[in-house]
Amino acid sequence: MVDPTRKVKRHVRIWMNNPLRFAGETFYQSSYGRDTASGLEYTGLQVVTNRSWRIPYLACMMTSFGMLAQFWLVLVRFLKRRESEQHPESKAGKSTHSTGRSQRSRIRREARQLAASGAPPSKWREWLFPVVVVAVCALWLMGKAYQPGPKPGQMDFVAFGRLPVMYEGRVKPFDTLARNSLRIISDKQTVKDEHGKAIPATQWLLDVITDNDAAMNYQIFRIHNLDVLEILGL
Repeated sequence: MVDPTRKVKRHVRIWMNNPLRFAGETFYQSSYGRDTASGLEYTGLQVVTNRSWRIPYLACMMTSFGMLAQFWLVLVRFLKRRESEQHPESKAGKSTHSTGRSQRSRIRREARQLAASGAPPSKWREWLFPVVVVAVCALWLMGKAYQPGPKPGQMDFVAFGRLPVMYEGRVKPFDTLARNSLRIISDKQTVKDEHGKAIPATQWLLDVITDNDAAMNYQIFRIHNLDVLEILGL
């Protein structure tokens, strides 16, 4: 990079997710490939000027202020309601200041009875339902996150999915490559074999790149036009 006006002359490396920011402009890698004729690798660069870079910071500040204001309003409302529930006698006295003596006596008597009765017997139901919901959600997440180990003599597809691979100028795990490829083909992350059993994306990718006979029976492609089925004789 050479800029005589700023007395800059140095070597700069630009690669994926590591752009060069200089003089208000951003130089980033937009493409990568290999020339078929010469076999040399090439990189395409793109220059972007972001004049509205302050807007995301302003939006974050406005969002934070709105969340704090909303939290404060809800907290104040909750504290007022809790205070009125803990002191129903004083609230009843303020609201019935202009009523008759008999009505005030009845309200005070009911307030004393409510205070003396204590917590209702069904109070455990107030915390039991949220606890059950949280426990069910936690078990569901644990079930989704759990990945059983391979059976004896079976390939460990989970470990293979963590291996890195270079694809379109980016280093990514095999599992990510397999899932993205399936999304492009069928809008799904798993496939089904001829028996209707779900097959992980990593296993599908391995069967395809190794030319396994089982890959021909996977239900992958989604056909929207029924005329295609008629042409294929299906």
